[in-house]
Amino acid sequence: MKIDENSHVPLYFQLRENIREKIISGEWKYADEIPSETTLCRDLNLSRTTVKQAFDGLVAEGLIIRKRGRGSYVNYKKLSYRMMEQPNFYQQMDDEGADQKSLVVDKQYISLNKSIADKLDVPTGEKVAYFKRIRNIDNVPMIIQDVYILPEYEKGLMEKDLTDISFHRYIEEKNNFILDCFDIDISAIILNQEDQHYFNVEGYVSGFHFDTIYQSKGKKIIYNERVFRGDMVNLSLNFDYRKGMNKKEFKVISEQDKF
Repeated sequence: MKIDENSHVPLYFQLRENIREKIISGEWKYADEIPSETTLCRDLNLSRTTVKQAFDGLVAEGLIIRKRGRGSYVNYKKLSYRMMEQPNFYQQMDDEGADQKSLVVDKQYISLNKSIADKLDVPTGEKVAYFKRIRNIDNVPMIIQDVYILPEYEKGLMEKDLTDISFHRYIEEKNNFILDCFDIDISAIILNQEDQHYFNVEGYVSGFHFDTIYQSKGKKIIYNERVFRGDMVNLSLNFDYRKGMNKKEFKVISEQDKF
């Protein structure tokens, strides 16, 4: 690792980004023990305060964990969202045994602006149930959600503890129907300051912005905006056109936003 003492970039941030790169690149793998704070202070001629600040940031990001009396370890596992196999990411993570918890930032009934009203084919000003929450997977903030649900399908969701609830699953079960069509638009983004705040990250971090409209038998029910951390989640598509298999048709909207 290289630290430039003459740079205008703070020393703690340089160290944090050095360690971060080793973790994200896979050089340091999940559950690997990383050099101790004492070792880095000695080897890089840094103060204990500087190294601790770098480690505190990595812990807040979910990239490392401290184990008292044992050291610090890599806590990073990049997730693969197999969206063609399972459009419900919550369900996919459940199937893989992930620990999922959500922090609710806001929930209320709101009047829709024209942009979102058009997505749900309702008049501007229509009242809907609105929810904003941060999804944590294995104790790491991974997804920011803004969810708009037509009120006749909400079925008491506003009063529920949303820590462990999948909106998708709840709406299907309470309304006794299947959400059978998903209109999904995906954009590659750089996380803005609000996103960085919720994810506990700094600097230029990539992400994916999902606009998803959930339908049942042609009726639009939910509009869901999600921001995924691009450094923690990748998108995975599997196309199987072997002879005798049922083929699916896929429409490519745009290819301009690719990493």
